[in-house]
Amino acid sequence: MSIFEPIRVFIQTRASKVLDKQAACVHLINRRQTSQRDHFVFPGIEYLDDIEMGENYVGYINYCINPLGDRLYINMIEVIPALQGKGIGLGALWHLWCKHRLPIVPLYQYNSSDKFWCRARRRFAAADAVITQDLRSNMHVELEKQRWRHLVQETLHERLILELKASPEWPKIQERFETWKDL
Repeated sequence: MSIFEPIRVFIQTRASKVLDKQAACVHLINRRQTSQRDHFVFPGIEYLDDIEMGENYVGYINYCINPLGDRLYINMIEVIPALQGKGIGLGALWHLWCKHRLPIVPLYQYNSSDKFWCRARRRFAAADAVITQDLRSNMHVELEKQRWRHLVQETLHERLILELKASPEWPKIQERFETWKDL
C-alpha cells in the first residue's frame, strides 16, 4: 500500500459526501422507459426521468444504458433556468452514478454545457467516479453502436434483402429495377 493511499481515500470520501449532500435534495421520478428498434442503444433501454426537489418539478434527465450494460449515456439534462447553477444537474448525475455504477458518457455535448461537464468531470473524478469524453459526432455514435451490433437481430425483411443483395442474380435484379424506375 502506498503512503498516499490514506490521503486518496480521504479525498474520495470527502468528495463523495459533498456529492451525496447535493444529491440528497434531488429525486428522480421515472416518467418513461423504452427500447425502440431505431434508437441508438437498441436493444438497450432509454429512460426519461423527472427531476424533483421536494414536491416540485425542476427539470428532467434523458439517459440510456447500452445492451452490454457497461455505459450510461446522457442525452439531455434540462433544469429550469431560474434554478441552474445550484447543483441540481450534478445531483441527478450522482443519483445515476450511485444507482448504476457505470461510466457516464455525454452525447452531443453542446458548447453551452462545456462548463457544466467540466465541473462534473472534476467533481466525479475526485470521488473516483467516471465521466468520459462525449460522443460528439454521428461517426462516434455509429462506432459505439458497433460494440453491440451482434446483439441486434435483423428483422425478416432486412435479412431477405441482404440475402438478395448477396446473390449472384442481384446485378440483373438491380438493373431491372432501374429500368422500371425510368418508366
